[in-house]
Amino acid sequence: MNDTPAITLEQLRSQLTDDQRAILNAIWEHYEKETGDKRWIRTRLLHHRFGATGSTIVPTALKQLGGSYAYEQGYGADKLYQLTLLGVLLTDQGREAAELLARYLEHVQERFSSDPNVQQVKDAEVETALGLTKEKSRFLRHILSLSRFYAGGGFGETWYALVPDDVDELPSVQDFRAYVQARALERLDPNLPF
Repeated sequence: MNDTPAITLEQLRSQLTDDQRAILNAIWEHYEKETGDKRWIRTRLLHHRFGATGSTIVPTALKQLGGSYAYEQGYGADKLYQLTLLGVLLTDQGREAAELLARYLEHVQERFSSDPNVQQVKDAEVETALGLTKEKSRFLRHILSLSRFYAGGGFGETWYALVPDDVDELPSVQDFRAYVQARALERLDPNLPF
């Protein structure tokens, strides 16, 4: 049994340094604004945004956080910084993202309760059920694609998501906000290297 006290997203947010917060926000803001295959920010572009010492400040701050929040991928000119769902939930839009995921999962649970054969949900259905604008639907699509709250899907201009493999467990969830937080924190490993 693990005797480590549980930590919350709010506690993790409060532990971020100003540099870490700014870096996570910059990575996410870039991702949210970009389109196409290369949404994540190139490492050198992010370094440049943080000035003359950006090539030192950015990797140092991200290494201090560890791989549970962000990681590098690629090589050379195509090396990118990418956030995990936990990293996104610590950005300035993190509370909104967690709330939107909770509402989405409530909808999936309702769909499953009324039709246990449900296989997928589509953007138009979710937009109507949750009262989302196209912009908020796009935001949900982005955070959903980083999560484990779907079993596959298509995430283009229009999107659909296959219901999660554990959809049959959702009816027992009493608090979807707490559920989203708990699931995001499952991947927290302070020893996971950046």
